[in-house]
Amino acid sequence: RATFAAVIGRWPEHAIAWFGLGNAEYRLGDRAAAERGWRRVLPLVPDHAGALNNMAQVLVDRGCGTEALAFLERARAAPGAAAFEDAIAATERAAAAQGSSSPASCGPAAGPT
Repeated sequence: RATFAAVIGRWPEHAIAWFGLGNAEYRLGDRAAAERGWRRVLPLVPDHAGALNNMAQVLVDRGCGTEALAFLERARAAPGAAAFEDAIAATERAAAAQGSSSPASCGPAAGPT
């Protein structure tokens, strides 16, 4: 976490650092911080298959399967999708299992960006 934050402090437009920070936060259990990190990747690299898939996963974790499917559709169409094929498929299965209802909390994670 600290290393990614240091890189971002020096180069705030470093998409890979934001992606790594999101991954670190997710692994540490802070889903909202992970989502914020991955959301910072997407304006910089809109077709980042990993960030799109991970956004979908954090939405699935929040019970937002319908919203997750939109990110997964973009992830599948991204140029680097083949590298994330297994992860995308697993996230799609989890999103589909939730059905079409989504709680009101399915917007962006709260907190600072």
